[in-house]
Amino acid sequence: MTGRVTAVDIRLELRVLAANSTTHTVEVVLDTGFEGELALPRSVLATFGAASRGAAGFNLADGTPVMGGLYSLVIEWDGLPRVVEAIDIASEPLAGLELIRNHRLEADIVVGGSGDHHDTADSLSRPGALAAAR
Repeated sequence: MTGRVTAVDIRLELRVLAANSTTHTVEVVLDTGFEGELALPRSVLATFGAASRGAAGFNLADGTPVMGGLYSLVIEWDGLPRVVEAIDIASEPLAGLELIRNHRLEADIVVGGSGDHHDTADSLSRPGALAAAR
């Protein structure tokens, strides 16, 4: 997976395998304060035909508790389909730390820099470790 660095964040491009067998690319902001996998606007989830799994409670970055819809969808991850959970939010699409668990993130933190991720199952000594390099 690749991404890009903007003046204020790291953005990743995810390939989503929609329920109707089409593939879509969605750009998400990597949010290190979000512990889930994905947070997407309801309109985007509807476009992908994401399956509703009810509602879930979660906290916003400022600690405010909110309720939102919980969905499952399939993304392409390391060239393979991966089922992930997404919550519906009103802001821009976010990727959380659970999405990149057991992977290493490398990013050149300069405007216009690039990024990449790697499976760390064999290279990191502790599960869930995240290393930023360069």
